[in-house]
Amino acid sequence: PDSVDEVLNCGTNVESYPLDFSKENEETQYAYALFPKTKVDATNFKLAQQIAGVPIITEFTQAQRVNQSNNAFDSDFKRIDSMFANCATNSAIRNALESLERRARNLRNAVAMHKVADYYQQISDYQKAFPCREEANTF
Repeated sequence: PDSVDEVLNCGTNVESYPLDFSKENEETQYAYALFPKTKVDATNFKLAQQIAGVPIITEFTQAQRVNQSNNAFDSDFKRIDSMFANCATNSAIRNALESLERRARNLRNAVAMHKVADYYQQISDYQKAFPCREEANTF
């Protein structure tokens, strides 16, 4: 649990639960689960799950959507708005959005990802809009 605690940035409690299907002559077997002592970041949770080897039961911190350095994306959003105003093709807009989506993902900027999803929706690319929103909720 020490490495899991480090990844989650908090301590954990270990709980055990007896399994019902043990036989009379056998020692009772247990299932284990980890319970972090505080809410955890969703990304850290995913990493901790991979190394824990047992279920982790937790609550998540809220994604930070307010004041998340949108200035870095303002010029990009203006360029996309200009493409819409100049009646650019959906494929040209989609190409620009894919590049913007990658950057927002790398910076883990939920606000930018939601805005990119809104643009995808405007060009009726719902297959890109929905996963974009879902991923932003994990930041």
